Amino acid sequence: MPPSNNAMMKLFDQFNSLPVGVRALAFSLLFTALHFGAVRVIPETKRMPERDPIDWAQKFLLRESRVHTLIAGSSIADRLDPFNTDDDTVMITINGGSAFDGLLMLESIDGQNSAPDIVAIEINRLVVLDPKEWLTDTLNPYYRKAWTELPVLREANRPMSIAAWPVQVSLNKAHITLRDKLRTDSPVSEKNGEPESLDEKRAELLRLNILEQKLVLENPVDDQTLKSIVERLNEHIDRLREAGSLVILFHMPVHPELHFLDGPRSLLTHLKDAFPESEIPWVPEVDPGDYQYSDAIHMTPDSARRYFGFLTNSIRTIAAGEQVRE
Repeated sequence: MPPSNNAMMKLFDQFNSLPVGVRALAFSLLFTALHFGAVRVIPETKRMPERDPIDWAQKFLLRESRVHTLIAGSSIADRLDPFNTDDDTVMITINGGSAFDGLLMLESIDGQNSAPDIVAIEINRLVVLDPKEWLTDTLNPYYRKAWTELPVLREANRPMSIAAWPVQVSLNKAHITLRDKLRTDSPVSEKNGEPESLDEKRAELLRLNILEQKLVLENPVDDQTLKSIVERLNEHIDRLREAGSLVILFHMPVHPELHFLDGPRSLLTHLKDAFPESEIPWVPEVDPGDYQYSDAIHMTPDSARRYFGFLTNSIRTIAAGEQVRE
């Protein structure tokens, strides 16, 4: 029989009469026990929102299996990651960062695992030279030792990471409901006295994103930055080649109005001069007009799926010593 309300109130009063320090200790022990239990019972798929960068960075640094193919890049290549179903291919693609972040992570595990057979490097955002603060902290060897010996300290095992899952599920459901409502409620607004559809609103947002990115990309990359990029990239490539990796470079398409601006073209031209195809393989460029973009520089899911297929087929073809056909 469950205890009566009176018994529960009596027990509560007795607990409440204890010294504050004892009560605090009891709550701490209870919370710790619940946390350890949740970590052991709740699967990782129901922890934190998917593809959290700190979480997968930890998993990459702590992985015991050898990586066959590594694709390093920025948020531009990160749009490809959801379509990677190959266990032998690992993508380190960091939003707001560049391929240098992934290469730095790879360098930090040298001595634990042998180098990948293939390392493909997206060059679009190499102008971002410095890693984010969270990545610098993640690469700290003392943190890695703590995560290895006390897995409960890992990002996916934090109390907030566990509690975030039901919140994320609820938000996703609300987002889907709102999206479906917007799709059925047309027109959604008016522009110049005329009904404006959801597609028109998206087109206007894309136009604004393009104008914003043009301000960043319309000027060529300065000579000192180009020099620093080449020097750093050359160091990584030399190290990888010495370890036996095949290094492949690739440049992803962005919206056609941006693809041929001086910023991206100056970087691409300079890198092709510094690393000519006679010395290092490049994935062939594609026509940016053949793909769709959710904003100025990121592909829509359908286009990202198609480009990922082209990229991985190109990597396999290059690795086999054959000529890639566009």
